[in-house]
Amino acid sequence: MQDLHSFSDMDKTLVANLSSFSTDRRKLFLAVFGLLTAITAVASALFFRDKYMYGMLVLATPLALVVVSSPRIAIYQFIFCVFIHFIVSPGLTLVDLSALILITSAAIDTLVGAKVRREHRNAGQSYTLTKYYLAIMTAVGIAGIFAYDHSLSIRPFLRIGFILATFLSVIRLSHSVSIIQMLKFYFWAAVANSAIALIPFIISYGSIRAFGLTGRSLDELTMLALPIGLALFLGVSKKERTRYGVGILMVLGGLFATQSRAPIIFATFGAIFTFWSAQRFSSNNQLLRDKRLAINTRISKSIRGHIKSILLVAGALVLVTLLVAPEVFTAASLRFERLLTTHPGGTFRLRLTLWKFALMAFYDNPLIGIGPGNFKSIGTLYGALHMDGALYWIQGLSAHNLFLQYLAETGIIGGTAVLALFWKQFSMAKSRWIHVKSRSFNSNDFIVSLCLYSAGAILFMTTLLEAGWLWSQTGFIAAFFLAMVSVNSVQNSPATHSPK
Repeated sequence: MQDLHSFSDMDKTLVANLSSFSTDRRKLFLAVFGLLTAITAVASALFFRDKYMYGMLVLATPLALVVVSSPRIAIYQFIFCVFIHFIVSPGLTLVDLSALILITSAAIDTLVGAKVRREHRNAGQSYTLTKYYLAIMTAVGIAGIFAYDHSLSIRPFLRIGFILATFLSVIRLSHSVSIIQMLKFYFWAAVANSAIALIPFIISYGSIRAFGLTGRSLDELTMLALPIGLALFLGVSKKERTRYGVGILMVLGGLFATQSRAPIIFATFGAIFTFWSAQRFSSNNQLLRDKRLAINTRISKSIRGHIKSILLVAGALVLVTLLVAPEVFTAASLRFERLLTTHPGGTFRLRLTLWKFALMAFYDNPLIGIGPGNFKSIGTLYGALHMDGALYWIQGLSAHNLFLQYLAETGIIGGTAVLALFWKQFSMAKSRWIHVKSRSFNSNDFIVSLCLYSAGAILFMTTLLEAGWLWSQTGFIAAFFLAMVSVNSVQNSPATHSPK
């Protein structure tokens, strides 16, 4: 009899739970329906007023909510959007919105107290590079106070803060996506954009510069993707090697399609640097006699063969192109011939003029510079420059040298902070590579550390001669790589251990 009563009580409890669950589902359905109805109404009102872009953004709100609730998706969408240049409104691009979604996801992840493994928790507490970003932000703020035109200094200050928040967000969310997964996704995104850029380049027989969907940033993106692809090729399994080999050749083609001379030169340096580092790793590993320290023999015994294979294939591809369509190389080579032209609008002369003006501004204002954002108006600040015929060609341009740009605009304080940031990230990447080379963990450690070591070398070198790693689309690229360097450098266990 007691058993019958017991079963009766269980039935009542089950019915009550089902009833409660059904009620909760109805409430959830009504809430979702109400939210979607409100979003549709607001979007319709915006479309009716011919504000189509804002209407599309409102309609994308549900998707954004899904993305911010998933750290893994937030990371992947950010990497994807870095390769797309789309102006949403004046002063706002798609990658800005993507970074904002990433930051929101990291904030939610922090607030809900998600469990983070020990090595990632340590990475989140590593403020080494954060301090350098803050030093740059402080220098920009101080220089902005005393700037010639204060209004021009607001945007650079906010931009540095935005990039810093993105950097910290990637570190925070790295517990959901391993570094090697992020690097692979970045590489294949570069491959896809290179394929898009190659279509108009080949059709025009190399007469136009092609950048795919990235606007003007494909050269910097592929410049970093090439050594990453080579490191992946050297470390992946035999089944994946052909696929990565094709991807590397595609990235090479996309880089050549941009016809950007400095990125091509730096990418070549990155490839040589990657091969040299891998070769030294292989030689070092052959000297290890302790089997416990010996890395996977697939890496140590076949690096030389992999290097020879990819060089032979690349050489054969160039030879075939020269025989079948020599016009492609002929048209593109004209840009390299114009590198040292004496024409006032010649690239080399313009670079020298920009650097000369930047140094002149620094000499006049060595401590705090002329103010963030003021270099583009240097002709207004220095009336005597109108006597220089090159001013016509460079008005409104950056210094095409990140270090000199910050020396001119923020003085010795900002310039030193910029140089210190990118030297420190390279130093951290190098230390991790030496650690892996001496200890020989596994293939993932090899790939990740070699990727970041090569990319770190390029980031530092281009700081002195080329890219703008603290503004625009490229600022987010640098923040992404510096965050991976931060995470990888503090991990005590293998860097690419997948999250469970």
